[in-house]
Amino acid sequence: MTELSETPSPIPPAPSARPPRQGRLVALVVAISVVLLAGTGYFAWTAETGRRSAEAGLQRAEAERQRADAGRQQAESERRRAEADRRRAETSLDQTLALAGPMMIDLAAGHRTLGIPPADMAALVKKLDPTLADKTEPDSRTVERRIALHDQAARAYQLLGDFPAAERVVQAGLDLARQRAATDAGNVEWAREVASFDSRLGEVRRARNDLAGALAAYREGQGLIEQQAKRDPKNLAVQRDLAVVQIRIGDLLMAQNDLAGAVAAFRASREIAAALATGDGATAERRHDLAVATGKMGDVLALQKDYQGALVAYRESLAIVERLVAEDATSRIWPRDLAVLHDRVGSAAQAAGDLTAALVAYRASVAVGEKMTAQDPGDGTWQRDLAAAHNRLGAALHISGDKAGALAAYRSALAITERLLVADPGNALLQRDLGLDDMRVGEVLQDQGDLAGALASYQAALEIRQRLMAAAPGYLELQHDVAGTRAHIATIQIAKGDRPAARVSLEEGQRLTAALLTQQPDNQTLKQDAAWFAARLKELDEPKKPSK
Repeated sequence: MTELSETPSPIPPAPSARPPRQGRLVALVVAISVVLLAGTGYFAWTAETGRRSAEAGLQRAEAERQRADAGRQQAESERRRAEADRRRAETSLDQTLALAGPMMIDLAAGHRTLGIPPADMAALVKKLDPTLADKTEPDSRTVERRIALHDQAARAYQLLGDFPAAERVVQAGLDLARQRAATDAGNVEWAREVASFDSRLGEVRRARNDLAGALAAYREGQGLIEQQAKRDPKNLAVQRDLAVVQIRIGDLLMAQNDLAGAVAAFRASREIAAALATGDGATAERRHDLAVATGKMGDVLALQKDYQGALVAYRESLAIVERLVAEDATSRIWPRDLAVLHDRVGSAAQAAGDLTAALVAYRASVAVGEKMTAQDPGDGTWQRDLAAAHNRLGAALHISGDKAGALAAYRSALAITERLLVADPGNALLQRDLGLDDMRVGEVLQDQGDLAGALASYQAALEIRQRLMAAAPGYLELQHDVAGTRAHIATIQIAKGDRPAARVSLEEGQRLTAALLTQQPDNQTLKQDAAWFAARLKELDEPKKPSK
């Protein structure tokens, strides 16, 4: 085994001794470092806590923002749905208002075709009457539709013959149009709308025989249009409105026998129409306006018995319309004007003593009517116009001595009227036409010496006219019709020697004429009729002269 070394281990050196002050400094540094580390840790913890709190706040703010965004999106969605609902409602209202007016007109115009009594149809129309059904104030979006509906409702009432209701609706529509126009004095179209209602009011008042009221309405419309024409003299639509209202004023003045005023109005209209119908603006409509104004001048000249001047005007108007027909063979407006102007030329030529020219013109009118009725046999207006043309031709032929031609023309008119009455048996105007047709046929037969045929025609007319008079006892013209028919029948009865029957006819005619004179004591025609009946009755009281 290894033995222990006897050499002793060296003694480690003793630590070196330090001064006491240096030790305290080291301890102080250590203590400060510990404090600093602890403070740093505290501040770090505090900062972290603040950061986390801030992040949490940001998260909460983001959540709030997202909730707010969701709310805004929901609100926007609801707004859009509400806007869509509003648009649908407005569209529905627009469509309803757009349909209501034409529906009223169709109902009013179609009651005969549908076979519904006028009173029942009027009740249906009143359900759509804007002045009765709508008590709310119109908003700006629907006011235009409502104004149009009032105009259409007025036309429906006019077709039904309910002119008081038509005037009420027109006045309400005029008030609406005025209110809208007052919000923008510079709006030409709104001012034109007001003037249009003034014209409609004039039409309705004229139909009610309120000529002064009608003229006042037309004049108000004229004033509005003239104001717009001064503001915008290049506005051709306004200029045309002015020409049209002058025509209406001229027509009314002519009806009042103010021929000088009528001439001035028609001349003013013609001057405007002539200016509009030249150059690039010479549309068919404007040239037609010129034809109308020129034809109206012819009407006044004819009333003034200047038949040559009337012929010049009518033929000038006719030439314009003939060109329009040649340019547009599909139009149904120009041919009607063409037929009317041929009739006017015929009337003026006949009054001027040129029966040959008159017959040429009347035959031309019949030819136009036959062409149009062949194209559309169901057009009752054209059929009635053709019947009237046959009657005018028949009258001229009768005067010329062509009794056979006159009888054929009258019977053509009668056949047309009978066909129209088959489709519309309750039409009082057609029934009166039929009575007139029977009277004309009877007059020609009487001239031909066919007393039995003449008496049968007169009695057919009497039956129609008595029925109409019973249905409308206040209509004085119907009473005069019956009295005239009694007179014609009496002449046949006297010619046949049936004095008792003639006395009955004459006394009934005399009674009706006397009753009419109590209501129209200054009527010269009635005075002449009364004298005629008295003379014929006096002749019957005289002893019958023995036949040679």
